[in-house]
Amino acid sequence: PGATAAGAEAGAPQAVVGERGEDGEGGEENEPLGYPPSRDPTIGRVQPMLCTVTSRVAHEFATDFIQSEDERNSTLIRRFGVGLVVDADRGLVITDRYTVPQPLAQVELTFAQIVTTDATCLFVHPQHNLVVLRYDVAAVRPLPVQSVDLQVGLGHKDKANASEGEDPRPGCERDAGSAGVDELSIGEVLSFVSLHGDHRLSAKQVTVGSVYLKAWAFAEPPAYRERNLEICNLNDTLQGLGGLLVEPGSAGRTRAWFAQFPAGKKHYVAGIPIPV
Repeated sequence: PGATAAGAEAGAPQAVVGERGEDGEGGEENEPLGYPPSRDPTIGRVQPMLCTVTSRVAHEFATDFIQSEDERNSTLIRRFGVGLVVDADRGLVITDRYTVPQPLAQVELTFAQIVTTDATCLFVHPQHNLVVLRYDVAAVRPLPVQSVDLQVGLGHKDKANASEGEDPRPGCERDAGSAGVDELSIGEVLSFVSLHGDHRLSAKQVTVGSVYLKAWAFAEPPAYRERNLEICNLNDTLQGLGGLLVEPGSAGRTRAWFAQFPAGKKHYVAGIPIPV
């Protein structure tokens, strides 16, 4: 039901399916297909950038990634996570290695709570908690899917340098006054948009609690573990699969992506600042 009224209250763009001739015949009635309406402008802005990722892996192909007795006793390992659209035109989504532990997985993406399509695993980062997925853009074309602007976490001078062809990343030449302009600060108050297992989105005000280079413990038996990555945590209790840490409002910037990190027999939700 939400798909027919999507974006009406949230201000999100809408797509239209079906056409009618000038005489009112020969076609279906125009019906908008979009995202569920929300009175929260932050959710209305963020939801076209997110999707739910569902992966299923046969037990014999996932022995290194089993994290619970239920998974150990099951013939099929099923996990859910957050997908972040990084290129809507090419159908590229990033997710974490807990949700998609390896390429030999059947992966589905769910947009707007109701539109589901298959995805293929293009790349699993050998060291970091990052997986790149691709879906058929035509399968979700009626939806106004949007790419997250990963440069919105950079300072104004950084973005100006990037537009002039200069690389704004750490270690590259840039204006000294622009360094760290938009880094997360402890105590900063922002909004966290959380994606839940039933595809719902919720938002609440949160406070940045820490930003640091975490030392991840070794897994037993040996398995993948994150290393050399700066993460952020919040002072607030988080619910859901992960989500986006953003500035509130309909025009706020995205500050961090919260993903699930595998850690031996456990997994944790932590944020990756956008500049990282």
